[in-house]
Amino acid sequence: MNTAGRLLSIYNNLVDKGRGNDMPMLKVWTEVFNLPIDTPDLEDDVVMCLQAMRSEMELLRTKLAALGVPEHLMNPGMARFHKITSSAYINQPWADLKEEISRPENRLSFL
Repeated sequence: MNTAGRLLSIYNNLVDKGRGNDMPMLKVWTEVFNLPIDTPDLEDDVVMCLQAMRSEMELLRTKLAALGVPEHLMNPGMARFHKITSSAYINQPWADLKEEISRPENRLSFL
């Protein structure tokens, strides 16, 4: 699977699954990345996955820019997706981020 396919798969797993609004993002990302929930290093594991994913987003953005893809075709979806993958939101409830990341226009970046 290529970078865009991986990111789309993660995005779909994030927004297409029904979750309780009060679920903390740590648990949401644990589900998305299919990590074992009972590990003592869970937060570190999630942060490592988020950092890797953000690196892939930057790689994709760089590759698309080199191919001459206009910035407006990558946004707002890529920018919103990049924003919510910040570890700063790891303890926020899903409800705080759900609306912004679930907007239909976000998928256009992956099509």
